[in-house]
Amino acid sequence: MRVFLTAQAHRDIAAIKSYIAKNNPGVAERVAKRLYEQADGLSNYPRKGTALSAKFDIQTDLRIWIVSPNLILYRITEDKIIVTRVIDGRRDYLAAIGLAERNENQDEDYT
Repeated sequence: MRVFLTAQAHRDIAAIKSYIAKNNPGVAERVAKRLYEQADGLSNYPRKGTALSAKFDIQTDLRIWIVSPNLILYRITEDKIIVTRVIDGRRDYLAAIGLAERNENQDEDYT
């Protein structure tokens, strides 16, 4: 199966990279590269992530793959894998993807 990243997923990785680069540009490059590699690796093992519906009492076809501390959110279709978001796992990621109410005290650095 082929892996496709949405425009939002690309923006997410760019935002993570930019945030880390403020303190360490070399690490920022490595983190972004690792996120892209891990997303691409879903093509070999698409079900290696956990179904969000199994973890939480929500109706969704999204799956989550942890690339600590970040989360790759994706769905599997008949012929492809679509990465929809890449989010810092310390955020309220369910709210960020519209599956829960946003916690107003949550850090908004990665949008």
